Amino acid sequence: MKYIFFKTSIIITLIIIITSFSSFCKNDTKLYLRKGGNHLYLNDGNSELFWFNGVHSNDPNNIMFKELENEFNNYVPDLVLVEGYRDKNIELDRNKSILKGESSFTAYLANKYKIDFLTVEPSEQYIANILKSKYETKDIQAMITFRQLRQWQRESRNRIIIFDEMITGFIHKHTERMFEDFNLTIDFLYIQDILEPYLGYKITNENWLKVPARKFYKRKSSKLNKISLSVSDIRNNYLINLIKEKKNKYHKIFIMMGFDHAKVIKKDLTKIYE
Repeated sequence: MKYIFFKTSIIITLIIIITSFSSFCKNDTKLYLRKGGNHLYLNDGNSELFWFNGVHSNDPNNIMFKELENEFNNYVPDLVLVEGYRDKNIELDRNKSILKGESSFTAYLANKYKIDFLTVEPSEQYIANILKSKYETKDIQAMITFRQLRQWQRESRNRIIIFDEMITGFIHKHTERMFEDFNLTIDFLYIQDILEPYLGYKITNENWLKVPARKFYKRKSSKLNKISLSVSDIRNNYLINLIKEKKNKYHKIFIMMGFDHAKVIKKDLTKIYE
C-alpha cells in the first residue's frame, strides 16, 4: 500500500507539473493574441519600415514565433533591428534561439538569411552618462536589477535560472560598462543590499520568483519609475536617429522591439516616412 501511495503521489505531482507548464504556455499565446498583431507598417514610396508587434516570450509553443517568421519571410527585409543584443553571439540553432526570446529568434532569422543586423540599443555608458547627473548609482542598478528580474521570472517557465549567480554576473557586467569609476565589489550580498530598501527583505534563490519586480519600476512617480522612463526616452531617441541614419542605405527595415516603444514614437516615425 505504501508503494502504491508513493507511486500515485508521483503521478499526481507529474500531472500537476505538466498541467502548470501547459497553462504557462497557453498564457504566453493568450497574451500574444490579446496584445500582438496590428503591426506597424510605413512606406514613403522609396523605403519601408515593418515593426512586428509581439510580446516578450521564450515559449516554443507560442504561436507568435511562427507568425514572426512568416511576417519576416513575407517582408524580406534588408536590415533587421532588434532589442538588446549589444554584444551577444547569435544563436545558430532555431529552437535554442526561441528559448532565449523573441530578439534572439529574430537575430537567428537575420543570420540565416544573411541580412544585416543591428541592435537598437545605445551603449550602456551613453545611457549612464545621462542618468548619472540625476540619479544615484545604486538606484540605477536597482532599477536594472528589477527589470531583469521580471524578464527572468517569465523565462523561468522554459529554462533554468540560477538566480544568485546570473544576477551577480549580469549587474557586474552592466556596471563595468556603465560606471568606469565604480570601485565596490559586486557580489550577491551587494545585490541584496541595493534591493532591500525597496523590498523590505533580502532577496534569495528561494524567494526571487515571488518578488513583484514590475511594480517597483512601473509604479508612477516612484524613483525607479522615473529612472525607467528616462532610459526609455534615451533608447527611443537613439532609435529614431538610427532609423534616420539607416533609412537611405536600407530600403526595408524590420524591427523587433517592445511595441510600447512603437506607440510612443509612432508620430516621429510617420514623419520620417512621409
